[in-house]
Amino acid sequence: MIASAFAAMPSFFVTKLLQGAAWGQLVLGLVVFLIIYVFGAPVIGAVSQSDIDGLRTMFSGLGIISRIINIPLSIAEKTAKARTNKKTLMKS
Repeated sequence: MIASAFAAMPSFFVTKLLQGAAWGQLVLGLVVFLIIYVFGAPVIGAVSQSDIDGLRTMFSGLGIISRIINIPLSIAEKTAKARTNKKTLMKS
């Protein structure tokens, strides 16, 4: 929930600053939210490597949709691995 709140705040402000069509605000807000959430959720520990693996398995049989979803999952995976590596280095 915290990861969503952190992603929602900038998304809200970006959509309020943009004056234009409602669909444009919706698309821009969605893009901003997803970018921040994909990076933020693994950083704060809301999404783990096993969660990412499970999502990848669930979407693996959906053809082109799985390729599209694999892009943010790969970013989240790299972020989760960086967080894990940082924790390991801090323990040493």
